[in-house]
Amino acid sequence: MHKLKLALIAGVSFIILMGGISQRHIIGCQLITPSGYLEIEPSIFSSPSINSIQSDELLSNINLAKSRINNTFGNMTSSPKVIITATESEAVSFGSNSYGTAHVSVLGQCIVLGPEGQNIDVIAHEYMHAEVHHRVGWLNYLLKVPTWFMEGLATLVDFRKPYLLVSAHLTPPTNVNGLLE
Repeated sequence: MHKLKLALIAGVSFIILMGGISQRHIIGCQLITPSGYLEIEPSIFSSPSINSIQSDELLSNINLAKSRINNTFGNMTSSPKVIITATESEAVSFGSNSYGTAHVSVLGQCIVLGPEGQNIDVIAHEYMHAEVHHRVGWLNYLLKVPTWFMEGLATLVDFRKPYLLVSAHLTPPTNVNGLLE
């Protein structure tokens, strides 16, 4: 019985440790306040390197991105934490690239915006990920929402040129006989 109890404790500890390692970025997002970032609005944190003029422009872009989602899918119900970084290395330290990412977990949603992703399109794209996660729940998001569907929804509010339908080079299929047989 004693060995079984030790094995159970070791197994649970291992799962918690691996969860902490695999979810380190969302944990970092949840603990952002003590790391020196400035809260420029509730749940929106900015690198200390970003000046007040840039902060005002970013807040405007965030509001426009949220309006884009509201106009497309109805009122947003999520309120993810947002971290705005000034450099690519800052973004990487939060598990993002120079554009941005949305971390989602059982703890909630956290959007990291890199220096190249501080525009309405990228912000709307990442907010869309957070919104779907919030609406369907963590477990459903993880197990039932395919990546292609999630990215498809996000591109509906992301108007960057490569994602626009007019940018796609669509040609009618030529030889489709027997394609579905």
